[in-house]
Amino acid sequence: MLTNSESSKIAIQLRDVHALETGLQKLSYRSVKGMSPFLRKGDRVSVIRAEPDDLRIGDLILVQKNNRPTVRRFLYKTFRGHEQMLVAKADQYRYLDLPLPSANLSGLVIKIEKTEKEIHLQKLFWKAVSRALGVFSLIQERIWTSLKFVKLKIYNVHHA
Repeated sequence: MLTNSESSKIAIQLRDVHALETGLQKLSYRSVKGMSPFLRKGDRVSVIRAEPDDLRIGDLILVQKNNRPTVRRFLYKTFRGHEQMLVAKADQYRYLDLPLPSANLSGLVIKIEKTEKEIHLQKLFWKAVSRALGVFSLIQERIWTSLKFVKLKIYNVHHA
């Protein structure tokens, strides 16, 4: 994990990018699509630069998706040919996002500023919560994929 002093500025095109503080990029989370209730509209996130090897299951990451900054829960790394890909998921969605090239990783979310409190994701409690949510996301996706397959088999048997 990179320290604040080792982190570098992240260039993100967003209307609400705030001043950099101690090497952190702060931005307002504009959309609740997919990540609520963990992230809500108006929450601010602090992001540090990270490499794919710094990521652990359940970490919140900022990625460029369709040329827009998007927060997702990191699940695992894979390869497409020789290119390293990141697999992530929005908390509310049943299925995983399509794998993104690791070059799309903008950084690691380390803090969420809500109206009523701050969540420091590097503290032991929140690391454990993040890991649990990551594992749950993988299990949930596997169950939905299995059910979809079973439903398709049952449909094909009854309509053959």
